[in-house]
Amino acid sequence: ALTLGSTSASANTEFIYPADHVIVHSTGDSALPGERQTMPWPIYNGRDLSHYGNWHNWLGVFVPDIQQNYVGAYSYDTKLGIVRIFPPEAVPGLKLFAFGAGFPARAEYTDDGSEYFEMWAGPCRTFWPEDDVVIGAGQSLSWSEIWLPFSSIGGLDRANAEVAVKASVQGGQVCLGIAVSRARQVQFRLHWNDQPFKQGSAHLTPSAPLLLQV
Repeated sequence: ALTLGSTSASANTEFIYPADHVIVHSTGDSALPGERQTMPWPIYNGRDLSHYGNWHNWLGVFVPDIQQNYVGAYSYDTKLGIVRIFPPEAVPGLKLFAFGAGFPARAEYTDDGSEYFEMWAGPCRTFWPEDDVVIGAGQSLSWSEIWLPFSSIGGLDRANAEVAVKASVQGGQVCLGIAVSRARQVQFRLHWNDQPFKQGSAHLTPSAPLLLQV
């Protein structure tokens, strides 16, 4: 359960789940598909559901076919983010849940009217019985994963255990953000239409990311 540095989860939060479809667990939004139905992600009927401000009510979704080995979230208000790097073959289960603006049971979940979002994960693909994973007597199940907090890079495009990266075009500028999990020297090269136009290096630490505008 996360808010990313604020008392309540900001509507200006982005969910980074590299997938093209999700399965609805439950929702209070009648404009979305119901329980067990598949819908495209992140755009559904013109709404970009990766941006929390577009959630009208509660929504919980399972992500059955993640396309990368990471998921994350970033608050554009606090400039804080979190990314989870994991082995999908060992822990294929992913679920995202959040309240949405019209959530009717806020007082049952928090005592101050605040809200949060939930990033679930594990070996079960869903919460439904047909996806239960049984661990017998004497058996075990284990894996390794990393949760990397980062800040001030303008979002999230790619991540691994060492770095989180965001690259975007804003007006006439290319913006590059790099955050690291430990102090390191980073080299970068920017290309436009396969032509390099900017390269450099920087010494970064977890508390000192790179945010470059060219």
